[in-house]
Amino acid sequence: MNTTGERITRIREHLRYSQRKFAEQIGKTGSHLSKIEKGEAPALEGTIDSIVLKFNVNRDWLMTGEGEMFNQEVKADNSNPPAWAKELLHKIDKLIELQIANNDKDKTMLALLGKHLGNQSTYADIKGKIISLVSDSVTHVAKKAA
Repeated sequence: MNTTGERITRIREHLRYSQRKFAEQIGKTGSHLSKIEKGEAPALEGTIDSIVLKFNVNRDWLMTGEGEMFNQEVKADNSNPPAWAKELLHKIDKLIELQIANNDKDKTMLALLGKHLGNQSTYADIKGKIISLVSDSVTHVAKKAA
């Protein structure tokens, strides 16, 4: 595996995801992921971060090919996140709600957010996707702290 794109393909295939499904999980389109995998577009830092956090991928392996593909599993009960995680998610939820409500008349902002988050088109879809991404990140941090 010589390129980051080839390693992303390997991760996706190992996890048995289609390009479209994998792309949705990291907030990209299938066509954009295809370009990254083929080396026609770079894997930007945000994409790398999403893959590392969402799939517990070893960043060093993803960037250089050195080490193991996945980080060692950390056992934790995700069904009941710690109080600080619940509070953080609640505050982020409220912040998103306020921000989008304040920009309600700005349909361009809503469209841009929706496109960036995997072609979500409504406030509820965008809010749900952001909360899901943050929740996954908080779960990852909580696992590491356990």
